Amino acid sequence: MGTTSLFQAPARFSPLSICLSHSSRQDDIMMPMSKIDADLYRARLTGIFRKIAADAQRRTASGARLCVLATGGLDSSLLASLLKPLRPHLYFALVRDKSLRSYNTWSVRRCRALARRLGLQFSAITVTKRDYAKAYVSLRPTLPFVARERDIAAVAVFFRLIAQRQKHPCLLLSGMGVNELCSLSARRARAYYRKKGLAEIRTHQKLARACGSSFWAPWLSHGSVRFFTFLPAGLKTDKAFFKKVIADASLLPPDFIRQSSRHSSVPSSFLKGLDG
Repeated sequence: MGTTSLFQAPARFSPLSICLSHSSRQDDIMMPMSKIDADLYRARLTGIFRKIAADAQRRTASGARLCVLATGGLDSSLLASLLKPLRPHLYFALVRDKSLRSYNTWSVRRCRALARRLGLQFSAITVTKRDYAKAYVSLRPTLPFVARERDIAAVAVFFRLIAQRQKHPCLLLSGMGVNELCSLSARRARAYYRKKGLAEIRTHQKLARACGSSFWAPWLSHGSVRFFTFLPAGLKTDKAFFKKVIADASLLPPDFIRQSSRHSSVPSSFLKGLDG
């Protein structure tokens, strides 16, 4: 069975293939399928995919190593697939704690399987409680919210260890943002981007610069945020349209598209004694 090209002319949707709703300023109003051209949304999304690939090539033109911050989830896995010609290295932050054993096992297995299918390199970077405590203490003076946003210190360790492994400037790519943009209404998605999304990007960029690297969250670029904000609500639910375009273009194996992502956070045991 041949692989479908991402950039071929889009196939038309069956009128009954998916339920659409068009979001107004006040409410979500159901619109007949015949009044919405799903091909337009498909073309815009594939345009975003193209732009991510082109931007990644431009950003690494000076020789920076391309690294995808992999989680085993859909959004970071898609970045790895889109950028396969640039040979990115997949890295997973393995936070060492017994409470995360199941999550770590699931994520490492998924990341390793994806890397094998794409012919890419994969590494799991271990973040220990001791590493975390050192990063936490060093970040506290300049990032007071590190106590509230407990993942920040782990991210700092992760970025530093990747840079040490690569021994070269890196472009660190994250799949952050899609879950929020697809689960929120247009108004709330815009508010998330302005109030939290941009702040998270700036913090991650600061942490990356501290170890001689750069950080990029392609799904939170202006064009991507605009697309997901105006995507009809019925297409955003459970990332339905996003998954359909990925599946139709054979960008990821079916099991990666069907299975729900898992999420984790730094365990509370890592925080014991840090503020005492």
